[in-house]
Amino acid sequence: MLFTKSVLILTCMSMFQSAALLGQESTRKQANHMGGLNNTHSLIDLNRRLHKVKKLDLANLPTPFMYLANLSRHLQGPKIYLKSDNLSGHGGGGNKLRKLSYVLAEALQKNATDIITTGATQSNHCRMSASMCAKLGLKCHLILENRRSNYNSTHLNSGNVFLDHLFGANVHHVKQGTDTVKTMQALASDLKQAGRTPYIIPGGASNALGALGYVEAASELTQQMNQENIQATHIITATGSAGTQAGLAVGLQTIGSRAKLIGVSTRLDKMQQVQKVYTLAQNILKRLELPTHTLSNKDILVSDHFIGRGYGEPGSDCIEAIKMMAHQEGILLDPVYSGKAFAGLLSMVKNRELTQNDVVIFIHTGGEDSLPAYEDYFQFNHQANKS
Repeated sequence: MLFTKSVLILTCMSMFQSAALLGQESTRKQANHMGGLNNTHSLIDLNRRLHKVKKLDLANLPTPFMYLANLSRHLQGPKIYLKSDNLSGHGGGGNKLRKLSYVLAEALQKNATDIITTGATQSNHCRMSASMCAKLGLKCHLILENRRSNYNSTHLNSGNVFLDHLFGANVHHVKQGTDTVKTMQALASDLKQAGRTPYIIPGGASNALGALGYVEAASELTQQMNQENIQATHIITATGSAGTQAGLAVGLQTIGSRAKLIGVSTRLDKMQQVQKVYTLAQNILKRLELPTHTLSNKDILVSDHFIGRGYGEPGSDCIEAIKMMAHQEGILLDPVYSGKAFAGLLSMVKNRELTQNDVVIFIHTGGEDSLPAYEDYFQFNHQANKS
């Protein structure tokens, strides 16, 4: 088993390093066409720093980058592009796969036999952790916290929870407010006593190691914009455990982006989320041995107007945003992250914070696998058409 894991690590790392060399050559060829992210030297230096960190080749990268023509025409506002990280790989995909590529590489280096992690009941991160543990031959233990004020058996058993079980994870449900860090530590202690080697991944894999996945995503997005000669004015993403926004903030700032990165909070108020993202961003900069003074908390932009009744509880604006994306582009969003972020984008268009002069990139972080667990939030006319 250990031999198989070692071969897997070496194979994945060799593939990544070969791709890195090709990526650097491609970057040099694009030297004068950076689409608004035009510090080519910084881009190459950032990629060099990232390539020093071991990762697994788990995601299908680059993820698709596309113009949403129907939606842009319908809104009669900015040009809207989609970065489809929901299509990052099997197991349902999503933004967490970029982060897991880094943290699971470290887990295998430490000869882990068991992965322990946590999230909300319908956690996308937990679903992807379970999927990747199945792929890598690791036992997966999930601590699922019920953060909703109202719930039913559908929410507790369908969607991502159903997939957690299907991937073979050991699922532990805990009530809202449980200290999940202590719960994971206690489980790790029990596993050690049983002769196992546990590895704990924080919620969302959002530590300085996992968030490197979105520093890398900033580099990837830059090169896709270069190829399309696009100059983005705004980049919008959901922000929760902070790894996605913090990683993008570090990557885009290091490269020299002129686009405004806006995180739409899914749980915390603006002040708390800004501090959470900023603290993680500082830790990422330290890990990459980059100067920390170049990024201040004033550079972290967060909107907290679309949280709804709380985490995992979509408001009517979120539900209508999900319907609009589905009707206009045939693309599914989720009610916890991407739906709320898209509701934020629509509000900015309505309030003319985004106009026809703007070019917006929406980061689709995935999570549509959880939609069946939120069926009660959607109202449809199911009356059959009469002939």
